[in-house]
Amino acid sequence: MDLEGSPGSERTPCESFFIRIVAPAFVCNKTAAALLTRYKVLPQSIVCCGEGISVSPVSKRRCQCCRRMVNQRQGTVFEQRRFRKLDYKKLVILLWRLSSPNYSNTDIAAETGMDPKTVSEIVSFISSKIKVWMDSSDRRLLGGHNETVELDETTIGHRKHNRGREKRKEVVFGVVERSSGRTLTAVVPNVQKTTLVPIILRHVKRGSRIFSDGLSTYKKLNETYDHLYVNHSRTYVLPMDNVIIHTNRIEGAWHWFKRTIKGRRNIEDACTFFDFRNHVAGTFSSPDAKLRSTFIALMKVLKGMKSE
Repeated sequence: MDLEGSPGSERTPCESFFIRIVAPAFVCNKTAAALLTRYKVLPQSIVCCGEGISVSPVSKRRCQCCRRMVNQRQGTVFEQRRFRKLDYKKLVILLWRLSSPNYSNTDIAAETGMDPKTVSEIVSFISSKIKVWMDSSDRRLLGGHNETVELDETTIGHRKHNRGREKRKEVVFGVVERSSGRTLTAVVPNVQKTTLVPIILRHVKRGSRIFSDGLSTYKKLNETYDHLYVNHSRTYVLPMDNVIIHTNRIEGAWHWFKRTIKGRRNIEDACTFFDFRNHVAGTFSSPDAKLRSTFIALMKVLKGMKSE
């Protein structure tokens, strides 16, 4: 993204948001803390002995009653061991890069100067909190009346045309809701009926219309759903009774998913962030709008993360 822009050109809202609000936090710890405070990720005051004590991002304050030292990280997730030595500006960089599908943990470690293992640990921790947020309020429930969802599965790590290095293969099952672009992806041990059908029943609303390929696992879904399928060994698009049956939406989702997992060893974390981005920004067509919306949503998730 060209942040400077050409002379006389208008910046997009995301570019303006980045230049005015996010970019200054990349270079100044105090500005980064102010950004986190603005989105209520960090508190403006700490309650101690029944009274609120104003806190600063760069210093500690002493409670006048119990004489205990308090700071802005107290009671938040940043009080934990993995975050104690993390600069606020590095955290903002990490969150901004996590909001984009084009940056791997290795890229984030190189930009922030952090140890790659530390980055992976923090990313996995944030991923676990996103899972809790996604599982609440039926955010992983897709489909519904007059809604169409597509099902498919893909293999990560296999070699095409016997080229490239052999890698550990992972099977990922996916569901996409056509109208919103929201997705559900999960690493599964196999594509058998006993594995996939419980996931479908748990995350796809009854009465939904389901499009899939001709995998035998899906063949009894018509007992619960309006299930139509296309046999990919014959055709990829099947016109039928004023309905065009295809799984192009989920196939396109796999294209973007496989781009996001480059440089990531933990496929489950990649699934979590992929679903999160599509949930909070799936209706936006602009990549810039998706980035900004995901960053703000990630701040809101962090706002609810407390010290454990």
